[in-house]
Amino acid sequence: MSALEEAKRSWQELEYGMLLHFGVSTFARSQWRSSDFPLEKFRPGELDCHQWISVISEAGMSYAVLTVKHHDGFCLWPTEFTDYNVAKTAFARDIVGEFVEACRTVGIRPGIQYSLLDRHCPFYGDDAAYAQFVRQQITELWQIYGPFVEIRFDGAWDKDFPTRSRDYDPELDGPVDPQAQGGVRWQWRELYELVHEIQPDCLLAQTTSPHRPGEINYLPVDLRTAEHFDYIHREQMARVRESSTFQDESGNPVELPIEFCSPLCPDWFWTGRSYAHPGARTIASWYKRARLFQGNLLIGAGPDPRGLLPEYHREILRAARQMMGKA
Repeated sequence: MSALEEAKRSWQELEYGMLLHFGVSTFARSQWRSSDFPLEKFRPGELDCHQWISVISEAGMSYAVLTVKHHDGFCLWPTEFTDYNVAKTAFARDIVGEFVEACRTVGIRPGIQYSLLDRHCPFYGDDAAYAQFVRQQITELWQIYGPFVEIRFDGAWDKDFPTRSRDYDPELDGPVDPQAQGGVRWQWRELYELVHEIQPDCLLAQTTSPHRPGEINYLPVDLRTAEHFDYIHREQMARVRESSTFQDESGNPVELPIEFCSPLCPDWFWTGRSYAHPGARTIASWYKRARLFQGNLLIGAGPDPRGLLPEYHREILRAARQMMGKA
């Protein structure tokens, strides 16, 4: 078994984790905030990554993934490649560093999610310059905080699809531009090879549209994803691709384990609005369904403007843990 296949098997043994979204969108009470949010309003006065990880640990989870940069371009670490980062706020603490330290204190494996779409970067439209910027930031993240169990890349659809939307169907919306095929505009292969050069056992995933659960955008990747459960798209049920076997560019079979991801709230970021929270039985059923595919379940949650995960998640997740048999 190759080292990469061994890493996939070890990843599958983690089974259950949490995806965290926190940033300027939290304070704007918005999901996809543009890059004009005043940084002086970013003031999480009680931020405590150890509190996040205590909720995650008590839920019986084995890994945690932090969205370190979302579509607004705001970075949760003091990156040297853009001023739109946490060091330029009044808060000025390194949230990625605190998150990773909190994870490792209790044995939770840390991972990151990084948005390829960036509404702040002034040279985003210059594909070559922006692809270099992404590689520089990923290298910087790994050098300071690595290793990571996985890196999820979000937002690729903005340059991949003619609609510039994740809601894309080639039969209805036209063919993909040849320059976008295979992630050419992102220099995806170079990015993939860079990550595996600096950390061979870090698994890469691209998030896919909710109506394409279990599919992939393009190879190479190490994992496939499925967003939400029982998703309806254009009045049709979106069925999860059952087979984990794909063909690589040479026609050889490659196995891609699946990561199911669904938020506890209707939104990925905290918004403070009223909503129905999934109960413990529902969360346990998500976990069991993911395991039927030999896949992992990544629950989404957003810390609030204080910088804390709402405590109501803790009680429900602890009850779900009992139902999963993870006590």
